[in-house]
Amino acid sequence: MAKVRELGLHEKVYLLAGVGPLKSPMMARHMKDNVPGLRIPDQLIARMDAAGAPWAGKSKDELTKEDRKARMIAWQSEGIKICIELIQQIREIEGVAGVHIMAIEWEDAVKPIVEGAGLLPRPIVTEAVAA
Repeated sequence: MAKVRELGLHEKVYLLAGVGPLKSPMMARHMKDNVPGLRIPDQLIARMDAAGAPWAGKSKDELTKEDRKARMIAWQSEGIKICIELIQQIREIEGVAGVHIMAIEWEDAVKPIVEGAGLLPRPIVTEAVAA
């Protein structure tokens, strides 16, 4: 972003940062290793792992249906929390006009993210943008 600001591009275009909630540590690892241009720091993967710590060390067969559901909820809650924190950090970056929330196959996560990040109410644009 420093280079973008140095060139004055942030005054000519509206830049959006793409963010998405992580559903599980496995998803985070897969995206880190297989999606070009995507950066997921190891500490975020560690946070996702920690959210599932109560169920760690148990084999698939040892987990009850209730355990799997509770673990999934814990992972998803942490993923939403991380996404909210990222949005709050992004809002402080000069030149970033907004965020694009990409909750792929998890549309229900958008509302708690938007609310948690304080993105409501939506801003009202009062000046016309020149084409």
